[in-house]
Amino acid sequence: MTLVEHDAELPAGSPAPDLVQQDAVAELRAHRLGGFSRRERVAVLVLGIPAVALTLTRGPMLATAVAGCGVLLVGRRGRLLGLGAISLCVIALIALWPTITASQVYQDRLTNQENVQGRFLLQDWSLRIAAEKPVLGWGYQSFDRVKNESDFPTGGLPPSYVLDSTSHDSYLTVLVEYGSVGFLLLMLPWVLLTVRGIRAMPRFPDQQWLLGASVASVAVVLITGATLDYRFFSFALMVPWVFLGMIRRVIEP
Repeated sequence: MTLVEHDAELPAGSPAPDLVQQDAVAELRAHRLGGFSRRERVAVLVLGIPAVALTLTRGPMLATAVAGCGVLLVGRRGRLLGLGAISLCVIALIALWPTITASQVYQDRLTNQENVQGRFLLQDWSLRIAAEKPVLGWGYQSFDRVKNESDFPTGGLPPSYVLDSTSHDSYLTVLVEYGSVGFLLLMLPWVLLTVRGIRAMPRFPDQQWLLGASVASVAVVLITGATLDYRFFSFALMVPWVFLGMIRRVIEP
């Protein structure tokens, strides 16, 4: 039920429409934004971990681990439980580490030094290219073209490390193609609303889990963006805007 519909159902001459609107806002906050129980939220968090692991992609794994720890530590009452869960995960990781390091996935994905060196070289070139047009950048979809036309030093590495690869950092891609102006237009709403959401948690104890989960979801997208290029996963960029909208709905009902 929307505020307008709620207000429209009042008898003629009702003396307290503001109270009805306040009640409707409280109803929206309690049911539409916070309708899931804590147990359901934890279950979703736990079930999502195997799904992330199956992507075999380092960036999302790291981002989810960092954000998940934050979510577990949001509420004061559940902080001890969250610390216990994090401790169990660390112990399990230490116990399974020999098995993990011996696996084919680990050898192919996490110890590939050639891949890591190529990434660092590509980042260096991206910063050099962005510095040549720092304000408005080189234009839409110009990253690969400008990169392949550049002739920066490779530090003794084969040029193919850069020329045969594309950007693996969404923010460097934005910086190269749209300059500092485009970078700020992208990042400012994310950062400002996320900070406001964190600061609002003590003022909305009944919505701490929602605010914490929303902030963590934005954090996952932000951290992951530094390890891959969202040009190839553009649908994922709707996620932070959805959760930023939820944050704003809570703090500005």
